[in-house]
Amino acid sequence: MSHVLMKRVGVKSVNALSLLAAFSVGVTQFGLTSSPACAQKATGNAPRRTTELKPDSETAAKSLARVQQEDFCKMQVHLKVENATLRKIAAELEILLPKEAQIEVRNANSATQFTFDLAKGSVGEILQAAASLAQCKFYVLSDRLLIAPRDQLSPAERADAKEWAKNQAVIGLGGWSARPIAERELSRAVFDELQQRRVAQGNNSPLRFGDLNNDSQQMIQSMVDWINESANHVNVRVPSNATISIDAASGDLSRFVVKIGALESGGMSRVYAFKGRR
Repeated sequence: MSHVLMKRVGVKSVNALSLLAAFSVGVTQFGLTSSPACAQKATGNAPRRTTELKPDSETAAKSLARVQQEDFCKMQVHLKVENATLRKIAAELEILLPKEAQIEVRNANSATQFTFDLAKGSVGEILQAAASLAQCKFYVLSDRLLIAPRDQLSPAERADAKEWAKNQAVIGLGGWSARPIAERELSRAVFDELQQRRVAQGNNSPLRFGDLNNDSQQMIQSMVDWINESANHVNVRVPSNATISIDAASGDLSRFVVKIGALESGGMSRVYAFKGRR
């Protein structure tokens, strides 16, 4: 099958393989969505909340939402379009990807047209290559994906946006990866709730998972999922009777542990430890 990407402005064409190689970043799974006019409103993918969040929890929720956006970009798709605008490409991706994701295309050159015939490519690679040819940038925000010229971003969007071209690059040299940042922020937010409850009850007796607020529960579940995924273990839902406590036994009061019994985890008890403060 041919793999061709053409930018049609006058007589200009580019080979897709070389372009996609240039923006190659790695792969996983998840989803997306587009806007017909351009400035579609963000729907947001932050965890469901039933209580007012503290600043640390707000930051953690935003970090968790960005992980989902990053996973959307890593999803592998088959895409075949001919003489398509950037908005048309976004619309085609919407059909292929989960409904909760969103792509916004803002002030892109509508005269730029593309032809793709890709048996398999990541969403991030496709959008990065197309955005570059349309003289735009491809950004990952905490609530959506955005293709736009940099000068079209609001101050709030600039503060939130990460360029996909720098994803997985060397962190200290301007690169970024959402999951390590989220792990740090989520651990801190959960740890803060545990500390408050510890002070309130006057001891370090373990809490039940079901006693924590909904945000902390979702954050813990996400971190447990990531650990199991990286270790190729079967994922397990954290039951409401799992115990959560600051790790006083080891003498490390900046760490907390999640313990799941054998019955709830399919025959083998599990213990997950997280660094709440560094």
